[in-house]
Amino acid sequence: MTLFLLSATTFAQSADDITGNWANPDNTMTIEVYKKKKSYSAKIIEAKDEKQTGKVIVWGLKYDKQKKEWKDGKVQKPDMRHSANCFAKLENKNTLLITGYHGLKILRTTEKWKRNE
Repeated sequence: MTLFLLSATTFAQSADDITGNWANPDNTMTIEVYKKKKSYSAKIIEAKDEKQTGKVIVWGLKYDKQKKEWKDGKVQKPDMRHSANCFAKLENKNTLLITGYHGLKILRTTEKWKRNE
């Protein structure tokens, strides 16, 4: 029964479930994920370092309904000089996993963002 409920919850996920405000792992930024045309982007809307506010740090994510993840995006954290490839996946409705990588996906870094309510 639990397996069925888990599957039903995962199946019900929609592309727009990623939208909203999220906190980065150390709670130094609030990040807004929003839809722009047919893809999803994220920008810093509040930060301890005010110079970072307004910076777009993720762009171009497209939802893959089969894999239930957002893929083919780019990420550029404020301390990075260049962008990296990225994909995102909801661990649950309040936890977003953002994974960045250069070239091979096995050489990746993942951050957990928590939904701000």
